[in-house]
Amino acid sequence: MMLATLLFAAGVAGPQVVTDMSFKETPEPAIKSPSVFPDEKRINAKREQQKPLFVEPVKPVQGYGAAEPVQWKNYGDIKINVASGAVKVQMKPGRLEPQLKKIAEHIDGIQADPEGNWFLWQASPHYRWPNKAEIHEPSVKHLVDALAASANLNIDITKQGMVIVYE
Repeated sequence: MMLATLLFAAGVAGPQVVTDMSFKETPEPAIKSPSVFPDEKRINAKREQQKPLFVEPVKPVQGYGAAEPVQWKNYGDIKINVASGAVKVQMKPGRLEPQLKKIAEHIDGIQADPEGNWFLWQASPHYRWPNKAEIHEPSVKHLVDALAASANLNIDITKQGMVIVYE
């Protein structure tokens, strides 16, 4: 109580109670700023201008559709995907040279003549494939390279369309 009397005597007023809670209205600005919200009239006008969009259904690329199977062309033990060029081959146990020659016929740019002058084997004839296996590669060139690398052989494909296999 004594503190309140001292503050009152010193001229410090006590808490003031505000009874007028009204807000003052701000005057309208002279320049109206554009609204960030779209105008309903403009939206309706744009809707009337729109034309319906007719799109034909997209047909899947041949060989990749869910309804049709992947298109593989058979060449005996060799299967080549028509769409992508991927290759599957069924290798058999036995000599590697005739199997590699049969596969190399399908490399782009190779002109296999019946006499076999396009394929030159300069490695030992004793190279063998050990087991029955199905091998998949993205192209015939990749397949030939992979088979040769597995036997530690090298392959050159010349511009004239010859395949040379050497140790």
